[in-house]
Amino acid sequence: MAGCQYCSSGSVCTACGVGYYHTGATGATSCARCAAKCQKCTSLVSCDACATGYFLSGNTCSACTSPCVTCTTVATTCLSCEGQYYFDGANCVACSTLSNCLNCLSSTNCIDCMIGFYSSSGSCTPCSSNCLNCNATNCHACNLGYYLSAVNTCSSCGLNCSTCNSTTDCLSCNVGFYYDSALSSDQCVTCSTFNSYCLTCIKTACFSCANGYYLDASNNCSSCGSSVTHCSTCTGVSVCTRCQNGYYLNSPTSCLSCSSLTGCLACSGALTCTLCASGYYLNIGSCLPCPSGCSTCTSPTVCTICDSSSYLSNTTCLACEDVLVGCSSCITSSACLSCGGGYLLNSGSCQPCSVTIPACSLCDYAGVCQSCQQGYFLNSTSNCQLCSSSSVLAGCLLCNSSS
Repeated sequence: MAGCQYCSSGSVCTACGVGYYHTGATGATSCARCAAKCQKCTSLVSCDACATGYFLSGNTCSACTSPCVTCTTVATTCLSCEGQYYFDGANCVACSTLSNCLNCLSSTNCIDCMIGFYSSSGSCTPCSSNCLNCNATNCHACNLGYYLSAVNTCSSCGLNCSTCNSTTDCLSCNVGFYYDSALSSDQCVTCSTFNSYCLTCIKTACFSCANGYYLDASNNCSSCGSSVTHCSTCTGVSVCTRCQNGYYLNSPTSCLSCSSLTGCLACSGALTCTLCASGYYLNIGSCLPCPSGCSTCTSPTVCTICDSSSYLSNTTCLACEDVLVGCSSCITSSACLSCGGGYLLNSGSCQPCSVTIPACSLCDYAGVCQSCQQGYFLNSTSNCQLCSSSSVLAGCLLCNSSS
């Protein structure tokens, strides 16, 4: 009889198993299954105890919230936790909060550590150099490229060898090298002996090539671009699978330029751009120009980086010269970086050259006058002098030198 644990005869069940209840009156001859996740019940709608991972809510069983294994009358109130967590009396805390710990019993008792560490007095202690698996006294396995020596330490396999029995007995080589047993030392030989771009090989043949190359009929690595112009990845001669940036795959034998799309750097087709140049934003496969003064934007109203002549205010670029007289580049509305002609930078603002150099109309960033106002000439000390002050030019109103 399904669900029956004890019976007095082949047709009379006296006790039902876990997850079942007696149907009908006491001494009924059959057992019925309790509701889903209910472990003990008196009827289909009356549960007394739930299976692990569930709690009793009224007459039904509801799931505890992970990482709880058992919980009380609330899904998040844990009594015990899943592996890799410990119960701190109120919550389940990840063992990963303990340094290099995978599994633990408490905040001070780690029982299983990450690779390269071992448990010691409840903490994770690092194995010796290049040891992968160890205990307090012995190393059991080494990192790739090392072997376990007789003195229980990890020693290097040798140049380009990934697994070995000793420094003179290599078993396998790093990617890009093949094993040559005929050599007594440095038994890993570069695959580039076949071709500069051979990635994996054996002593007599290349098996695969670096990205951007394919294995041709002569067992050499040939450039994808040699058979399909502007091809960056291919599986064989004239079988291109990806084009260089700025080009799209028109067919396995053809990469066409994205240049027909204004401001486009990368595209997936003749009419669909996927990446725009600086100063443009992507809008349904097209690149549209950012607003004036904006060098990077995500829409016509959201700028993220301004050009040097503007500064960012929320998501808008405002011209430096509109708020800072004479300013040609700035970072905020109150901090100028450089000034235009006729102005000199002074503590984040621009002053006319004539403020520090009388009668000067144009000066450089160092404060040296380059030209003077009308009626003055630039003398040998880079100062502006009245034309009429020269003995040679008495009464002169316009001049370009003292003579």
